[in-house]
Amino acid sequence: MSQLLIKAKSLVPAIVETINLATRYNMALENFELMNPISDGEKPSFEHWEAYHKDVEIIQTRESIEKYLKKLTYDEVIIVQSIMYIGRDERDVEKYLEDKKFAQENGGEFIEETGVFDSPQKKIFEYLKYLKGQSNSKEDIVGSMISKASLPQYLTRGLSLLEL
Repeated sequence: MSQLLIKAKSLVPAIVETINLATRYNMALENFELMNPISDGEKPSFEHWEAYHKDVEIIQTRESIEKYLKKLTYDEVIIVQSIMYIGRDERDVEKYLEDKKFAQENGGEFIEETGVFDSPQKKIFEYLKYLKGQSNSKEDIVGSMISKASLPQYLTRGLSLLEL
């Protein structure tokens, strides 16, 4: 097993905690929207925006996930971000094969994709290579991850696809 895969596996508890914290943050956002609805087609008022930025639950849950992720090293945050993107972007092998079989049986065209059958190590490595090339700060990466409402789902799916 490669050092990269060992490191990724060692981060599973941190990723699970990130999933839990992100879920709490999303719940705080949903609670705010339920308590402060905006009519369809309307833009949020300044009062709505101000209330959002003063909401204690939103502030506390966002600070919790930010603090937690900022305790990780830059390299650990990049690995977590890689797993997030794998969960968002990568195709499930079984689903890929089902889609291919369905297209072939029904005379449809199926476009082969690269990387579907790559090892977990290679998938993580490819994303790391790409993300490190962007040279974003740890703070920017953490902010970007937190801003994704689907962060818990992406991380959960990433862990599953990588079999971590």
